[in-house]
Amino acid sequence: MQRPEDDLPPVGEPEVKRNQITVTSPRVVTEAPCGPYSSSSHCHTSPATCCAPSCLCNFKGAVKCVGDAITDIPQNLPVHTYLLQLNGTQMNIINEQSLADKDLLLRFSLTYSHLHAIHPNAFHVAPQLKSVKLSSNDLSTISARVFSPLATLEQLHLDGNQMETIAPDMFEGLVSLLDLDLSRNKLTSPASDVFDGLTKLTFLNLGRNSINKLPPTIFHSLTNLLRLMIYNNELEELEAGIFDKLVNLVELRIHHNQITFLPPQDEEFSFCDAKILKSRNFFTTQTRGVASTTTMPTTLPTTTSTITNEEFPPNTEKPSSHYKSANFYDTLVIEEGPEFVHHNLHKGWVYVWFLPSDAALTGLLMFCYILLVAAGLFLIFAAMFCMYRLNKSMDKLKAECAHPPE
Repeated sequence: MQRPEDDLPPVGEPEVKRNQITVTSPRVVTEAPCGPYSSSSHCHTSPATCCAPSCLCNFKGAVKCVGDAITDIPQNLPVHTYLLQLNGTQMNIINEQSLADKDLLLRFSLTYSHLHAIHPNAFHVAPQLKSVKLSSNDLSTISARVFSPLATLEQLHLDGNQMETIAPDMFEGLVSLLDLDLSRNKLTSPASDVFDGLTKLTFLNLGRNSINKLPPTIFHSLTNLLRLMIYNNELEELEAGIFDKLVNLVELRIHHNQITFLPPQDEEFSFCDAKILKSRNFFTTQTRGVASTTTMPTTLPTTTSTITNEEFPPNTEKPSSHYKSANFYDTLVIEEGPEFVHHNLHKGWVYVWFLPSDAALTGLLMFCYILLVAAGLFLIFAAMFCMYRLNKSMDKLKAECAHPPE
């Protein structure tokens, strides 16, 4: 399905059409139709349906404005505007009345505009907004509860700014929020309750910040979260139980950190339950005794049958209070799968992989294995029988050749 905003032509290249004015009677034409796309040059007599300077509009209500001449949200926009995109402007502040008198506006975007301040009451005049994108600006601080009037907001993008901290109540009242992007900022250690109340959130991006520590309960209220991005940060460890409440998570990206191990998790969460677990960190694993038993610090079972004492050097280091242990050889490569663990040592790398543990699937795999073995044995015996018959036939032919009939 094509979105209305996709109908907008590129700014600076307005669509050129033939003159659509037709005279059907000897009357004076008092108003020219604006057409599906229009700008201010077309509209002097119909401000309700035409565009402001430096803007392009379509008949569905999508408006895109670009240019340094824009210092505030244009006021003479079509009354049915539901999508407003401002890009590359000189709008440094969203004032208290900037969004006033736009009752049908649902999606608002202000990007690449050096925005550095938002009035505390800027969104009180537009509580109907569903999407707010303030990406790639100069926001360093945002007033507490500035977004609170937006009770129906579903998408909030603050990526590409200069924020170092987030007020604990910045997202208070956003009970309908589904998509939150805080990537490409300067966040270091978010508060443990910063996401409290965002129970409907399904996507959270904290990537490309400077986060060095995450509280163990920071994600506990995000029970509906599906995708979590914390890549490209400075994390060295993950607290035990940090993902316990993310029972619906299907994608977790933690690559480009300094994480050396995965902490134990509650039975309700397993790293292997995620359909996508992207990580380029080097992990160590839990070791017990003389390193003869290795387990992933998740819900995976302990395996002892395939690993012997001779395969690994003795472990002389004691685990720390944070469940760290000595390196499992040099590198442990983790792949997806819930239970049955297998490993292979090759050129200094220990490759670990898992097979599905579903009983029906396991039974099917076992049946196929037995079937293949039986088929192989059948072919071997069939080949032996054919060789026997061939040998008998050769002996008979030799006998006939030695005693030809008279």
